[in-house]
Amino acid sequence: MRAIGWRGAVVAAALSVVVAAIASPTAAAAPTADFYTPPADLTASAPGDLIRTEPSELALRVPGTDGAFPADGRRIMYRSTDANGAANAVTGTYLEPQRPWEGPGPRPLVSLAVGTHGQGDQCAPSKLLNQLLTFQAPIGLMTEYEVLGINALLLQGIAVVVTDYDGLGTPGMHTYVNRAAEAHAVLDAARAARNLPGTSITPAGPVGFWGYSQGGGAAAAAAELAADYAPELQVKGTYAGAPPADLGATLAQIDGSFLTGAIGYAINGLAQAYPSPGRSSRRSSTTRARRCWPRRGTTALSRPVRASPSRRQASTPGAANRSPWCSPGCRWRRNCWSGSGSARGRRPGRS
Repeated sequence: MRAIGWRGAVVAAALSVVVAAIASPTAAAAPTADFYTPPADLTASAPGDLIRTEPSELALRVPGTDGAFPADGRRIMYRSTDANGAANAVTGTYLEPQRPWEGPGPRPLVSLAVGTHGQGDQCAPSKLLNQLLTFQAPIGLMTEYEVLGINALLLQGIAVVVTDYDGLGTPGMHTYVNRAAEAHAVLDAARAARNLPGTSITPAGPVGFWGYSQGGGAAAAAAELAADYAPELQVKGTYAGAPPADLGATLAQIDGSFLTGAIGYAINGLAQAYPSPGRSSRRSSTTRARRCWPRRGTTALSRPVRASPSRRQASTPGAANRSPWCSPGCRWRRNCWSGSGSARGRRPGRS
C-alpha cells in the first residue's frame, strides 16, 4: 500500500475530528429519549411552571481569563401558551454562570430567542447546544451558531435561558414566526428559569430579551406583550435585531434565495396554528396558492421543504428559478398570493 505522506495524515486526522464532532454529541449531555414528550394534561399548571429538568452541557465552552468555564446547564420543559391561548409545553436550556456578577444589583437574566434554525425537531437549540455539529443525510448540516453570543453573556456573569419555541423538539409543527406563540415561549422561559431551584437569580432580578432575525421578532414581541402576559417580570431592556415585522415583504425578499425554505416554514407554522377552515390561510387562498403548500415535513435550515418533483417542472423553462417547494406552474410572487377571486393580491399577514 502506498504511503499517504504527512499531508494525507493531517487531512485524515482533521476529517476524523470533524466526523466525530458531527456524529457524537457530548457524552454527558444527550437528552433522555422521552424528555421531549409532554404530559397529556397541562391544565393544572400555570405559564412558566417547570414540568421536568435534566442536566445539559454546552459542547463549546470558552473559558474566561480565570480559566473557569462559563456555565452549568439544565435542560428544561415548561408550561407555556400557544397562539390560540391553549396550554402547551415548550423546552429550552437554562445556563447558570460560573462567573460572578460584578455589576450593580442582583444577577440579571437574559431570555435569548434564537434565529432561524429550521423546523425539524433535531434543530431544537436544547439539542444543538450539546453538539458541535449535527448531520442528517443527505444534506442536513447544522450547528448552534448562537453559542458565541451565549458565551459572551455568560462570561459577564449574566444568566441565560434559551427557548426552543413552540413545536421545536416537542410534538407538532414549529409555529415559525408566530408572534404570540414566540413571545409566550420567551416570556415563560424567563419565568421557568426563576422557578428553577438552586440558581443565583432572584424574583426581583432584572430580565432582558435578546434576539436576531426570527429571534429579533420573538424578542420584540416578548417586550410588547410582557406587561399584560408576564407583568411580574422586571423587564429592563430588549435587543431585537432584524425582526421580520412585515412578513409579506420578508417572504418576497427571500424567495429564490438559499433561504427559500423559510417560506415553507412560515406556511407550515400558519397551518399548525390556525388549522380550522375559517382561519387557515390555506383554505382561504386561491387554487394556485394551494399548489404551493409544501408537504409538512421535518427539515433543518439547509433542507427546504419540497413538493414532489415532476418531469414537467424539470422541463419547464425557468423552472430553476422557482421556489424549490412549489409545484409545477407555481411562483411565489406571481401565483401563490395573487389571482382571481377574493384572495387576489393577498399575502400572509403579520405574525
